[in-house]
Parts: sequence; structure tokens; C-alpha cells
Amino acid sequence: MFFIDRWGKEHWLENSNLVIPKEAAYAMLVCKGKVLLTYPPFALDNPEFPGGGIEDRENVLDSLFRELYEETGVNFELGKSEKFFKLRVNFFADDIRPAGEYWDYNQIYYRYDMEENIWFDTDKQKWQTPEHGFAIWYDIDKLLELESFNKVHRIALKELLKL
Repeated sequence: MFFIDRWGKEHWLENSNLVIPKEAAYAMLVCKGKVLLTYPPFALDNPEFPGGGIEDRENVLDSLFRELYEETGVNFELGKSEKFFKLRVNFFADDIRPAGEYWDYNQIYYRYDMEENIWFDTDKQKWQTPEHGFAIWYDIDKLLELESFNKVHRIALKELLKL
């Protein structure tokens, strides 16, 4: 069974009993022609949409807003988005130590089109986040050209751009 990591590298696993089911929520926040990206501290060369794993006793949106704060330092007040894309992928989480984990990864990506006059300074340079990564507003028209963009999130991006 093949699994893909955030860089697009394939990993082979023969024993399906080692696969862990996981769920996650991510946000594509679009404002003034830009999209918010985060650079996790363990992958500073591989940006992605902010979001992540849903913890026990958390609903999807509570998880998303918690992750948005952790990964950006911003408390977002967003409602439920009507634009979303669900993705199920065999994912290799290479950042889980000591040797990584193989996940049956169910993800939901929400697209939020923010108002043009929202208070975000989308021209702000990269800033450090509470998790010791970075966040940045990136030109949405150039995002597909960004070679280093998380390969799994790239799949979702192509679908979210259609919405």
C-alpha cells in the first residue's frame, strides 16, 4: 500500500494493521487576492493551509479554529463555510517520531472568501506563530507555481479554486 508525505514522496507499507485513522480540518482563507499559508516548524520549507488534526471530543469547526490560532496567532471569527472539499488520502506523517506514522487521513478543507475591507494586513511580511513556525499571506495567482507547497494540500487547492 502506497502512502504520500507532504513533499510528494511515496512510502510503501505492507502491513495494513499499522495504519491509523485520522481526521483533520484545514482552511483556505482568501483575502485581497491572497491566501494565508503556514510553515510548520518541522517543515519550514513546505508551506500548507492552516489547520490540522481533530482531537477527541472536538467538533470539526472547534478544531479548525483552535488550529488556526495555534498556526497563525490570530483568533478568527468565521462561520461555517458553504465551500468545502473532502479528501481521503493515505498519508505518511514523517514528522511523528521516531519513525513516522501511516495514516488513513480524512480531511476537510474549507474555503473562506474574506471581505475586501477586512482588517488583515495582507502585505505583512512572514510572521512567527505560537507553534514556532511562520505564517504569510501569499498571492493566490502564484500559489500553483509554488513548487514547495504541500503536495496533499495542492490536491485540495485545485478543487477549492473551482468553488
